Amino acid sequence: DAPITNNYPPLSFYLIGALAKLGGDPIYIGRVLSSAALLLVAVDIYLVLRVFAVDRPMAAAAAIAFLGFISIGFPDYVATNDPQWLAHGVMMTGLAIFLWGYPRRGAMAAAACVMLAAGLIKHNLLPIPLAVFLPLLVAPFGPVPTFLAFALGLCVLPLFGWTAEATIKAHELVLSRSWMGFTIHGRSFPWHLLRGAEV
Repeated sequence: DAPITNNYPPLSFYLIGALAKLGGDPIYIGRVLSSAALLLVAVDIYLVLRVFAVDRPMAAAAAIAFLGFISIGFPDYVATNDPQWLAHGVMMTGLAIFLWGYPRRGAMAAAACVMLAAGLIKHNLLPIPLAVFLPLLVAPFGPVPTFLAFALGLCVLPLFGWTAEATIKAHELVLSRSWMGFTIHGRSFPWHLLRGAEV
């Protein structure tokens, strides 16, 4: 019953839980998502390099080299039930959407949504959003408001949701404690709350 510290945002757990309800073990579902995300990162590497005019064979070689480096250098982390790879896959997809769609407003909005989703899977992926945002400061003014509006606006929504959930749980706790107090002490329960503790 000891308190548990958890620094993982909740989105990956909601996703795995929803898929587990359709059938399957959550551990294996997490492993499949992690494996798919690793392949997705490789595809995104190819797409990002193609934006910068790298020819197809070299872009494909870079993506394959990435898979080989991870498989050889970190074999224990391949297909591990951990949100990190899923977050990398989603974040890299957001980067690819941003680069391929720039400066269209729809692409800016989609990139902000996808990057925020990655942040709700794992919170330590700040380099890519920062790398995307800083060039916008010197870019034509058009894409900046769209990207910032969606990014900042969507950041508020999960905070509001978590705050509301915490408030509801606090109210439920207070109500349950109050019900227990009235059950144990009867009508004298309010007076027990007002008087000091007896030593």
